[in-house]
Amino acid sequence: MNKAPGDLLPPPRPYPYIDQVTDAEVIITGAGPQRWVAILLYHQDFPGVRFGHHFPPDTDAAALDKIWLKEEIETGALDRMMQTPPAADETGIIWTTWEDTDQD
Repeated sequence: MNKAPGDLLPPPRPYPYIDQVTDAEVIITGAGPQRWVAILLYHQDFPGVRFGHHFPPDTDAAALDKIWLKEEIETGALDRMMQTPPAADETGIIWTTWEDTDQD
């Protein structure tokens, strides 16, 4: 199909924020001091496995958490973790084992 000057461009294709991650969902868990922001996701290298990663809400470093998570996953943190897979919780989620919970 040839485009002529003035033709509309096709809409941009969305791309995932983190490579090979699909169906990501952000939830809030717990209450009070046990309150966490959790990201639930699937990774293409582990079909059918639901991963969870959590971090404390409202920290000074909160803006960097999503970048840090992206870097960890894209540099193989899930692959390393799944060499000896941790047990899933009662809902079937495998929680990451590398989170830094002392970030405030």
